[in-house]
Amino acid sequence: MVSSVSRRRAAEVRAIEKAREAISKGKSLFGVMRDVQPYGVFVDIGGIDGLVHISELPDEWKANLSLFGLRGRNIEVKVLKIDDRGRISLSARNLS
Repeated sequence: MVSSVSRRRAAEVRAIEKAREAISKGKSLFGVMRDVQPYGVFVDIGGIDGLVHISELPDEWKANLSLFGLRGRNIEVKVLKIDDRGRISLSARNLS
């Protein structure tokens, strides 16, 4: 049983590494909204979380994030930057 757990974890790590390779500044991607906070929304893009800061959300969402039931919703985002620590900043406004 240990080997199946190890294989599963190895597959997860490979999937995350593949997702990281696909993420680059300026690229548009689709993800799933995972968590809503007062300062923005965390989006799962291929097993990696990125943050859409509240200033990068569409205006109609900013007024009251909690009313929109965003968790689990699919969203298109654009990668704004990836910092030295690997944190990913996203935008849901500037998709062109």
